[in-house]
Amino acid sequence: MKIVQFDKSKAVTSITHALKEKHEIINLSNTDSFNYKDFYDMKTCDFFLNNGTFGSNHPKRQWLPDANNHKMAVMNHRNELVNMFAYHFNKKIIHIESATLSRMKCNYINKFYKEIPPRYYRMGLNHWVYSKTKWCKPIKGRLEKTISLIESANNIKFTNVHNHQWKNNKDGYILILPGLEDDPTSSIPVAEFVAQTVHWIKQVTDRKIVVKAHPHSKLTYNDLDVEVLTGPSKIVDLTKDVYCAILDSSTSIFELTELGIPTITTEHSFGVGLGNTDYRKVENLHYANSNEVLNWFEQMASTEFLMSEFGNEEFILPRIMELLE
Repeated sequence: MKIVQFDKSKAVTSITHALKEKHEIINLSNTDSFNYKDFYDMKTCDFFLNNGTFGSNHPKRQWLPDANNHKMAVMNHRNELVNMFAYHFNKKIIHIESATLSRMKCNYINKFYKEIPPRYYRMGLNHWVYSKTKWCKPIKGRLEKTISLIESANNIKFTNVHNHQWKNNKDGYILILPGLEDDPTSSIPVAEFVAQTVHWIKQVTDRKIVVKAHPHSKLTYNDLDVEVLTGPSKIVDLTKDVYCAILDSSTSIFELTELGIPTITTEHSFGVGLGNTDYRKVENLHYANSNEVLNWFEQMASTEFLMSEFGNEEFILPRIMELLE
């Protein structure tokens, strides 16, 4: 096979190193401009390999000539080009992004998830958002392996994966968890999502509404007449008073579910399989039983992979071929 590599991140490089003995790798990750040979390789390759997000309209992520462009602006600009090329040449993209299920380790360790071993990366087809991506089918025994690796590496114990229990406060408040305003992961602009959600929820319940702003957000939500939490507060420290959470496509779904907090999500969320996507039913939530939640955990465990797995041709190539089918 011929593979065109557009990114030089560790995860993508691990895959190309694993495949280069038997397959042709065209590395365009250091190319600032493309020539005729590059376009020929794009046209004749089997698939693209890329990493990161794209599609943000926020000024922070716009590349401008003669500007001191932030790395996220460079990524956004470059990845939009990659997707334009993929569309033009009718090519699929094996797309790498940050972790999914393994983020629930943040419930037990007060660190940024990327600093907590082992490090996982999601892998899907053409995109990184749940509803826009094809994911690998569940791999037998993978959930148990993932849990064991994280527990042993950090001397912790996940307490609410097997025999899952919902632990929400039935008299508690509704917690809205918006993303970062310049992140294109959200299905609609973050400020719009929060405003719409507050409006809709107030139509069906008198419960208190709390917005936990992203710790790096510049949005204040002062005009919504709700309580707003700012700064680096952790989800785990809030849950004793939470009835349910609401989010768009945030990976907070993994932390919330392991904590036992039911979550209403949009159709773009990894949590859509847990059965709460209708804001009108906020007072009549669906509580998936422990077997249903375990099955969901097992499916989610096959959305992300270790660097060592990316570097193992026998393991990763069948997963890539599954996505390309």
